[in-house]
Amino acid sequence: MAYISITDITAYLSVTQLPNFTDDDRDGNPDPGLLDSIIEVAGNEVDGYLSSIYQTPFLTGSISSSLPAKVRYATTIFTLEQLYARRDFIGVNNPYTQRADLIRGDLRLIGTGVAPLDSNLSRSFQPGFSVLSVNLVNDNFF
Repeated sequence: MAYISITDITAYLSVTQLPNFTDDDRDGNPDPGLLDSIIEVAGNEVDGYLSSIYQTPFLTGSISSSLPAKVRYATTIFTLEQLYARRDFIGVNNPYTQRADLIRGDLRLIGTGVAPLDSNLSRSFQPGFSVLSVNLVNDNFF
């Protein structure tokens, strides 16, 4: 499920910069489907953090304003991080890694129920665990 489009990416990278990150065969044009695949992987990463308490993917159709802003932003930053990583900008050399790591921390908190995702979005699952207590009196369980 694509949570973002090329428009979200070109808010950070110019249209002239984008082929530098998506033209593996160096013909001057973005490789077909490559950006879509990277966006898909980034969205799957977001889903991985949030699927413990939210029904994912969040959309069944086209990109919508009902998509939580944090999901859209996280997917955008993860996509940008992956684009730079594909050109060997790894770790501190990648201008989006630090921001992506902060977002991953936020998503972990959201996925465990510690932080909210969106005030208008209900959880599919309640975070937590079960405690089983067994009491034994006169050989009777209760």
